[in-house]
Amino acid sequence: MKRQPVWAELQRLAQKHQQTDLKHLAADPERQQALSWQFGDIYIDASKNWLDSEVLNTLCQLAEQAKLSEHIHRLFEQEVVNHSEQQAASHTTLRDPQHPNHKTNLQAMVPLAERILAGEQLTAFGQPVKQLVNIGIGGSYLGPRLAVEALTNLQSESRIPVYFAASVDDSLINQLFQSIDIEHCLFCISSKSFGTAETLMNAQAVLDKLKTLPNYQPGAQQSSLMAVTANPERAQQFGIPSNMILPFEQTVGGRFSLWSGMGFPVMLAAGIESFKQLLSGAAQMDRHFRSAPFDQNLPVIMALLAIWYRNFMDLSAYACLPYDARLRCFPKWLQQLMMESTGKIHNIEGQTIDYPTAPWVFGDH
Repeated sequence: MKRQPVWAELQRLAQKHQQTDLKHLAADPERQQALSWQFGDIYIDASKNWLDSEVLNTLCQLAEQAKLSEHIHRLFEQEVVNHSEQQAASHTTLRDPQHPNHKTNLQAMVPLAERILAGEQLTAFGQPVKQLVNIGIGGSYLGPRLAVEALTNLQSESRIPVYFAASVDDSLINQLFQSIDIEHCLFCISSKSFGTAETLMNAQAVLDKLKTLPNYQPGAQQSSLMAVTANPERAQQFGIPSNMILPFEQTVGGRFSLWSGMGFPVMLAAGIESFKQLLSGAAQMDRHFRSAPFDQNLPVIMALLAIWYRNFMDLSAYACLPYDARLRCFPKWLQQLMMESTGKIHNIEGQTIDYPTAPWVFGDH
């Protein structure tokens, strides 16, 4: 498989750095200024890495030869970037205040959140919603849980406490039922396809439980079930009223769906304005990613560092070690994001890749 011409030069630089003691590099007082970057509140210090300006410049040449700028442009211009499904990836439009999808997304989410937070939305027991259980798996679970825990100080600050059900273990589901006030609880079934086996098993277990309880009277005006999905027809077939379904586009990937209705648990737990601020922060980083030169571009630099270590320094693993309990889900989220996004065996031309494409990620709180 043909490699970029700069590949051999990076291999040469890696051999030199593999023989270099990091303590020797760290002794250079100018390294921190040369190898630190900041955008907004995000600060990256790469000065304690096997890295110097020559390596960084060469990595940027690799990005240029790979036509990264063109691929970034195609992403934001909604051209085909998902080549396995031949479609665009539209998650960035949900956080871009200039794009119609941003407004449409919030117009679907905010009214329901307002009714719940005001105590006006009733469960199928005729009670106001005071808790939410998010039923999902993968991107429908990891992203929302990470954001809820990171933004709400582990439920103590939550406007509506949120619980998560991702396992199909009966004992965990039964334990959940013991932990919640089921008559005041809204169960949010989060599934892009509304066909994920694990999610539907848990959703059916919840529905079976609800049907055994007295005073359970579901209808269009009161419901203990809601759904977030790109397949609203299936959600309706499950028995969820249309006014309790938050739809999103098929072009929003599951692991990037937090910005869609999948982020509804975040909106309830942290508040509507906090969710809007989350979208705004992501939009700011999008603009930076799209316009900043590679040697000052935080997402690009982080990606290039991953390539440098995985493909040239022969370091195959990342340890992600959260410093705060509120970030305890960060390693699990990062595992899925990196491994599913870049752990591929074929490139966009369909050719088999003969070099590693992603590190394996581990770590926990």
